[in-house]
Amino acid sequence: ENPRESDRAAIEQLNRAQRDALIEALISAFNPNRSPVTTPTPTPTASPSPIPTPKPRVIPALPQPGDSRLLRP
Repeated sequence: ENPRESDRAAIEQLNRAQRDALIEALISAFNPNRSPVTTPTPTPTASPSPIPTPKPRVIPALPQPGDSRLLRP
């Protein structure tokens, strides 16, 4: 069994705060001279805030012949 598969499965079960805490612990373990970052803990609400859906990336159009003339003063 690939240990990375079980690691990935364990990390996928963590919530955002737990993942952030894990990252801080790993950074502190590998860089002991770094000062720890304290993040404020959010107060729990009655309903979880919805996760915003990412906006699709806008891909610019390819340059066309004569487009460089638009840059002239």
